[in-house]
Amino acid sequence: MGLQASAAWSDPSGTSWVPGRCRGECARWWTGPSPRSPRAASRRLPSSSAHRRQYSEPPPPPPLFASPEELRAECSRRWLRKEEVHDLLLQPRAYGLALADADALASLAPVSGTLFLVDKSQHARFRNDSLAYRMRDTSSGGRVLCESHERYKIDGVPAINARYSQAEDGSLHRRIYSRLAGRGGLDRDLHLVHYLRPPQQAEPATPMELGPAHASPPDTAPLEARVRQLEAEKEAA
Repeated sequence: MGLQASAAWSDPSGTSWVPGRCRGECARWWTGPSPRSPRAASRRLPSSSAHRRQYSEPPPPPPLFASPEELRAECSRRWLRKEEVHDLLLQPRAYGLALADADALASLAPVSGTLFLVDKSQHARFRNDSLAYRMRDTSSGGRVLCESHERYKIDGVPAINARYSQAEDGSLHRRIYSRLAGRGGLDRDLHLVHYLRPPQQAEPATPMELGPAHASPPDTAPLEARVRQLEAEKEAA
């Protein structure tokens, strides 16, 4: 026969418990603060507005270039550093960069210093510009773009993917930057494209730099006279 609802039972220690009195017994042995006490209220989660203020992302850092004109000037003479590329992808509006539209890409004639942003999800063939690039042969007998890849680390973590290619005549190089997956705050489909003319190779050293071509040979007469003197002394001995 089963136990009745009003029946009492005992635990191994011998203490009797009656159903319906558990709430009172638990309250008797509870040593924490009351759920309605000010101490318990202080442990509650903050409101939604306070929570957003406490855990919101920090504001973006100040731009690395003072003005869009300074950015254009630097892009026309050198490649961007990895910190600059990361900052441009993070806050392009701070540098006056806007997404290139279809008309601008269709009429693109890149020159040294050209820099623009493009959304790959809207313009998947943005790399097809007016330049003829170096190609390489594939195992299947076809030809594809000769392009090298590199990853930039930010704070020790890979964050930027860079792709290098160059024109067939070597007159212009192109670099395309995009973010890697797993880096929050950046648009995955946002690509930064930069064209730059390679620096002129150093000219080979001329004969004048190695040594004057018209210089007279060194005077060896004193050395020859000394050799003859030593030979004469040796014969006399």
